[in-house]
Amino acid sequence: MLSVKRISDRYQRQAVDVLSSLLRFRTVGDSSTVYHEAVSYLDKTARQMGLTSQIMYPSTSRPLLVIKLDGQSKETLLLLSHLDVAPVSNASHWQYPPFGGYLAQGAIWGRGAVDCKGLVVVWLTILRWLQEYRKRLKTSIIFLVTTDEELGTGDSLRWVVERLSTKKYISCALNEGGGYPIQFGQKSFLTCQVGEKGHSLFFTTEQDKIKKIGPKKRDKVIHLSQPLSAVSHHLVKMLLPPLFTQFSPRLLTAILSWQQRNSPQQLDLTQLFFHQATIHSGQDSLSLDFRFLPDNNIRSIEETHQNLQSRLRLQGIRWILQHCSPSTSSPIHHSLYHCIHTTIKSICPQFNVIPHITPGYSDSRVLRLMGIPVFGFFPLIAGTPITNIHSDDEHLKTFDLYYAIEILLEIILRVTSTPTAGLL
Repeated sequence: MLSVKRISDRYQRQAVDVLSSLLRFRTVGDSSTVYHEAVSYLDKTARQMGLTSQIMYPSTSRPLLVIKLDGQSKETLLLLSHLDVAPVSNASHWQYPPFGGYLAQGAIWGRGAVDCKGLVVVWLTILRWLQEYRKRLKTSIIFLVTTDEELGTGDSLRWVVERLSTKKYISCALNEGGGYPIQFGQKSFLTCQVGEKGHSLFFTTEQDKIKKIGPKKRDKVIHLSQPLSAVSHHLVKMLLPPLFTQFSPRLLTAILSWQQRNSPQQLDLTQLFFHQATIHSGQDSLSLDFRFLPDNNIRSIEETHQNLQSRLRLQGIRWILQHCSPSTSSPIHHSLYHCIHTTIKSICPQFNVIPHITPGYSDSRVLRLMGIPVFGFFPLIAGTPITNIHSDDEHLKTFDLYYAIEILLEIILRVTSTPTAGLL
């Protein structure tokens, strides 16, 4: 399936063993002991591989690990992943115990296999290979493993990046968030996460105003279109003739939805073309939930709120802001995105790469708000189902683990062998 193979069977076997071991750590909830044990295990494993690693403590309960590989320059590529995982609602619904790390049916089973201990092992294996084969890189690499990503605060990543002596030399980063295969017509693609929607939550208790909001707007998702963003414009140009960029978002969504109707995993096109609003009814209050796209034409998040409230005809209501996380994006004309694209075309020509905006958010937004471009790409070309992430029976196919190591190693070799991080 790939036109390149650098990783030996010995590396592959160790990658499976390390992932199985990591999956046995119940890194969920508030049990600080388990996080310390998991990070200590990873630190010990990295040191046994000859890597330079350090445990750091942004908090007493949530340690993190920093692994460094020096290049010829201080310019740095950042690799991200995390050891904490989503909760398991009912272990009896799983084919194999969620914290067992079982190897069965050609896959490694357990909570966090894909999100995101699998990527931890991918980065660790790549760094071990670079260290063992003494590849002299022009660019340095820092691998950060956090244990609080699922909390959604980004506190640990923000804390450690601010303390890195090489912070100002970080040019770009690779993280989770993309890489799953989809089909449009007869063409196959891998997604690359280039941005995340913003999220704001408001509420009001003004009874007289609440009564004026009709039932048609309540407790349903409302999609608000906008002119095509750079990401959606690029995607449309890749999938459809140039004339189609003039079509409305609703028509484009219908056309592209029909094209991907036979794809085992599908792109949520509404996340690319629409802002999203939901008005939730309470007994004595209403809440207004916004998920909004990155929009370079809007100068501030306050202007985004005003614009969306106006389009919903909700002006004149005293909305109280309860939560706000801005939208973030990385430029698709960045050299790292270009490298991902050209690498896939070179070693995995049956696929192309398309940009994607996701509705949820990861630690990538922390770096983007610091001005560091981040691209989410964990390629799963053998078909590991992403629908099991945060659900029952999460697993990672062994071939997806092997292929991801090969693909991402090739990307890193190309990025770190030449001066990186510019806009093309």
